[in-house]
Amino acid sequence: MKSKLIKLKKNQSTFPSEVFGDTELTHLDIISEQLEVLPPLIKNLTNLKMLSLNTQCLVALPDELSFLSKLEVLKVKNTSLSDISSCNVPKQLKTFIFTNNKMTSIPPWIYTLKKLEHLDFTGNQITALEDEIINLSNLHRLILDRNNIVKVPLNLDKCEKLNHLSLDGNPLSLEIKEMLSSKFGVWFN
Repeated sequence: MKSKLIKLKKNQSTFPSEVFGDTELTHLDIISEQLEVLPPLIKNLTNLKMLSLNTQCLVALPDELSFLSKLEVLKVKNTSLSDISSCNVPKQLKTFIFTNNKMTSIPPWIYTLKKLEHLDFTGNQITALEDEIINLSNLHRLILDRNNIVKVPLNLDKCEKLNHLSLDGNPLSLEIKEMLSSKFGVWFN
């Protein structure tokens, strides 16, 4: 396993291109205050299994992510992204963590990730969990804390492998909280 942490300096908005020549890289963490886009050369990192982006100014996820055929973990934190509906990620993704961003809904393509085990949209502005969540038959962990969720599918228990559900800090009705408590043992403060 070869990993690299890239922390761009304050006001640095360009990316060191030599990173993309390291085809043995399996884990890449990028932290930046100014980086707006990932270079298209990210597609050269064909052995990448984990990509973590903590970039305040990121404006989009690159289409080139689809070339990362071994990518299993994608973390996108603390950006101002509000729409990733056209994002193209590898279908073998097992973990998608998209925390502290500006999303108002979970994009439909998420529900096509059949191998997804861990989904985390903590700290966004999501208002509903759609019925399509039951399409994620391998989902073990679903974390949606600190959103604006008022709607949860009544058939959420069809996610048979789901063993961790967290919805703290959402304005759920008492009726929904009681349903989640009885079906999943979820506790609310």
